[in-house]
Amino acid sequence: MGVLVRTILCPLICLSAAYMLGFGSLEFPALFAFYGTPLAVSTVPKSSEMGNDGELTGQLVVWTTLVSAFTLFGIIFACAQHGILKV
Repeated sequence: MGVLVRTILCPLICLSAAYMLGFGSLEFPALFAFYGTPLAVSTVPKSSEMGNDGELTGQLVVWTTLVSAFTLFGIIFACAQHGILKV
C-alpha cells in the first residue's frame, strides 16, 4: 500500500493540483522531482534510530525505487502527450 501511495497517488494528486493551480511546463520537472521520486535511502537509519520498523522502511525504499522507474516514465509520457510538459 505504501508503494502505491508513494509512486502513484502522491504524484497524481499533487501534479493534478499543480496543473489546476496554473503551474506551467517550466515548473513541472521540479514537481516531478519532489513528488515522483522514490523514498530516500536516508530514511532507513532514521526510522531505525527513532524506534520504528527499519526493515519495512528498507523494503519501501527498494520497491519504490523499482516501481518509480515505470511510473515516472508513465507520468512524463502522459504529461507530454497532453501538452502539459514540453519535451
